[in-house]
Amino acid sequence: MAIYKDRVKETTDVTGLGNPILNGAVTGYKAFSTVGNGASIYYAIQGRGTGEFEIGLGIYNSSSNTITRGGVTSSSNSDALVPFSAGTKDIFLTVPASQIPTAMDSATAQAGTSTTAQTVSASVLQSAYKLSGQNTILGESSFLSNLSSTYNSAYGYQSLQNVTSGGLNTGMGAYSLRSLTTGTNNVAIGRSAGLSIISGIRNTALGDSALNGPTGSYNLGLGATSLQNLTTGSGNISIGGYTAAGAYSPANDISGASNNLISIGSTSVTNAYIQVGWTTVSDARDKTNFNLIPHGLDFVTKLNPVSYQFKETRESSDPYGKVRYGFKAQEILTLEGENSVIIDADDADKLRYNSDYLIPILVNAIQELTAKVILLEAKLK
Repeated sequence: MAIYKDRVKETTDVTGLGNPILNGAVTGYKAFSTVGNGASIYYAIQGRGTGEFEIGLGIYNSSSNTITRGGVTSSSNSDALVPFSAGTKDIFLTVPASQIPTAMDSATAQAGTSTTAQTVSASVLQSAYKLSGQNTILGESSFLSNLSSTYNSAYGYQSLQNVTSGGLNTGMGAYSLRSLTTGTNNVAIGRSAGLSIISGIRNTALGDSALNGPTGSYNLGLGATSLQNLTTGSGNISIGGYTAAGAYSPANDISGASNNLISIGSTSVTNAYIQVGWTTVSDARDKTNFNLIPHGLDFVTKLNPVSYQFKETRESSDPYGKVRYGFKAQEILTLEGENSVIIDADDADKLRYNSDYLIPILVNAIQELTAKVILLEAKLK
């Protein structure tokens, strides 16, 4: 893919069909070395005081400070390589006429429609001239590697820079979806949003650096740096995660290869409000492997209800938030033994409690206690 830079112009004394050795930048211009070794460039060679000229696609070689000629688009030799005569010639970067209609149509739209003169940088043209397959690009160094992708929208510096065959992607913000190559249907809004997604599909990232680590698919990250520690996991949702003090501390830092998890808010949230209780699926047709619950009255009598407050941090003993009623996860985990259900012990460093799973045990306890009461009542009669 050709590289463009503004105001690159040198002189050369090339003759015949040889490759031009560059003599140095013309006063007020930059040297070809700014494009970097091995860069593909569109060059123009114009003889001084002669009608000889050549425009083609060449390669800059830093070790020899030469341009390898080739890919001629137009020339004074019937659009073939020109056997230049002796004499000094100007050589500079250009945009071939064959590329101007596509490039300028897009660049005009990108620069705006103001009647004031607009300056469109070569890097914008570099993106714009590659427009094909209904792609829209606005931003320096965005969409550089496009080969066969379609229906992409890239807005911002290096947005969708490496996409090759991926389509139907939208990146808005510097570095958004920069690493994407073959992924499809991804949306990333915010600086570095979706930065590391490569081949994932249908990811949605909203916020600065949201989803900038994952390579999985079907993830939703809402809020700055959401799901930043996820790698290959898919089907996850994370909303928020920052505390009022500006620390990133999501309620569950979904990470690694985790799948199908949801995290809302931070570890500093003091209350979560909703008008009605959650309604969860409990249809027998969606369940299998039914068994009796092994816990009941004996389990309940060993529970140790406590009042408590959260700590401001784990390292601190300072109380934070309201007084609450509940249990210590470690104690319930001991009662449950292996294969805990009430306590989520997947993260040994942060045990979590699911009150819904305690309700069936309480029902068992009530039923056992009721049976005892009925038996005692029968004995007293």
